[in-house]
Amino acid sequence: MFGWPDWKLDPASNSSKCIEQVKRVASRLGAPNSRSSIKFAPYFFYTWAMPANAQTNEDKHFRHSVVQWLVRDASYAQVEPTAAHVASFTADFAQCVAAAVSLGFANIYLNPMIDADYKQPDCCPWRNAAEFDPTVNLIGSTTKLPWSYESLVLRPTLAAAKAAVGSNRNITISFGLGAELGRTFTVFGAQWAGVTKRVQAALAAIVDSYAVGPQFDPTKLCGNYCDAYSPATRVTTAQWAAFRAFLQVADMLGTSNYPNVWERYNASTKALDAPQSLRNFASQLQQFGGVSLASLRAAGKGFISNEIGLGGCRDFGCDGTTTPDIIELSKNAFNGQGSYEDYSSPPKLVDPFRYLWTKAFRMEWWRQQLAFMRDSSHELAVDAVYLWPVGSWDVAAIYHPDSKGQSPDAVGCDPKASFCDPELLAMMRNFNRAGLVPARPFFNLPGPAYYTPPNFRRRRQAGPCLPAQLPDNVPDWALPLVLSRPQWGCDEL
Repeated sequence: MFGWPDWKLDPASNSSKCIEQVKRVASRLGAPNSRSSIKFAPYFFYTWAMPANAQTNEDKHFRHSVVQWLVRDASYAQVEPTAAHVASFTADFAQCVAAAVSLGFANIYLNPMIDADYKQPDCCPWRNAAEFDPTVNLIGSTTKLPWSYESLVLRPTLAAAKAAVGSNRNITISFGLGAELGRTFTVFGAQWAGVTKRVQAALAAIVDSYAVGPQFDPTKLCGNYCDAYSPATRVTTAQWAAFRAFLQVADMLGTSNYPNVWERYNASTKALDAPQSLRNFASQLQQFGGVSLASLRAAGKGFISNEIGLGGCRDFGCDGTTTPDIIELSKNAFNGQGSYEDYSSPPKLVDPFRYLWTKAFRMEWWRQQLAFMRDSSHELAVDAVYLWPVGSWDVAAIYHPDSKGQSPDAVGCDPKASFCDPELLAMMRNFNRAGLVPARPFFNLPGPAYYTPPNFRRRRQAGPCLPAQLPDNVPDWALPLVLSRPQWGCDEL
């Protein structure tokens, strides 16, 4: 939820975009049961500046200060928050969480997130490098109102949860303290430990089962690479000690999960490196934080895959073009988009998974990810995994309804209305309902060298696609796949 229009309740329909998303999650990804969990990610924003003692070899992606907090109003404009904004968010967001509870979701995951002001010049630093104390009030330049991360982001979200569950203490609530906030977690560990205790106390007052903890980036634990900072700005020994104490206070931890699946590809078994991101995170924790993920797990800490998806853009934020090269797109798993309305027609971006070979590769990518997720014996096993629709072409059609404002039905996908993939949607639904994973591979994986560079050329051969329909950009190695899957349709090429 990126702002006020996403959670604002419409009195006429007694619904909101958020509530409609919840309904789509329930219908499209499997009827809720006692295992089902749904994640809510309301967004807040901030203006930023380089700190006074910034080193010459560092930039905004290493560390930057939060100057003031912002919210998005009814037009998605980023404005300074007022008490009215907070009250509206609390009341309307509570209705959305309540809708999930009424539909049968027994596990609610609250994960409020922040991003930098996209209209600020020299946009935009990554939130992972934001250096701020979550308890310190920052004064609005216009309203002169004081807001801290705790007072603007955490407390209203907790108040909404309390209103949503009412007297039902049987709901389990997990609370992610931000996502990809490595710099502030490592530098202000003591303050985050205090915040964690207060969030735990607030949840204990409303439900019997809860978990609270930080959510990280898998490779840049310190905001950027820990050993890339100048000596004056590296995390200190004392800060690392406070960070470890923070993790001991937390009930869980997690990380974003966008693996480069070719890192330890096994050519003999055709196994992709599904846990690559999680392994990198565990390595960062051990090398720089001085704590093993295994020891945290042995101590009863939960571990979650906070967001996962397969993007496919050539550069960060999809500012350039998508790629039909499966090696390139899989190395940029976090580079994706989700808005069908914004990216569905030339000269704007087009779905990189419109090709039969990239579509098949994505099916196999997810098949192996689901198999890993099901393996509770793995040393990097996770307790929960959350799809990141907006960064992976909204593959389940959750965030964006179709172009007429109506959601695609619970089973099929409208290719003229969303980037949804019906086969992948069915696989996800079967996994959520019964833990099922297809046994048969969707795609032959002889190895990265086989696909790079892709040999694009026009091929005139007989098959389900008429020769005249074969496009210029079918690589030689993909042709057998193209000719063997007529049900996908030649027009999708």
